[in-house]
Amino acid sequence: MERLKNRYYCNVHLFNCDMIRIFINCRSYFEIDTIEYRCANILERYYISKMKKFNLNVEANMYILI
Repeated sequence: MERLKNRYYCNVHLFNCDMIRIFINCRSYFEIDTIEYRCANILERYYISKMKKFNLNVEANMYILI
């Protein structure tokens, strides 16, 4: 939230990198059979769909480290 308040994101790419990092971190800290892991996947899909809706294409595959 601080980064938004401080206007850190001067472009969509920076925001996207942080969002994808959140999903990656969640999947790396939690086991695959946990609700947190599943929620990270659900939220990532939702995030990507919203970005695409506004023509801000996000290629999630290029960020997946698994």
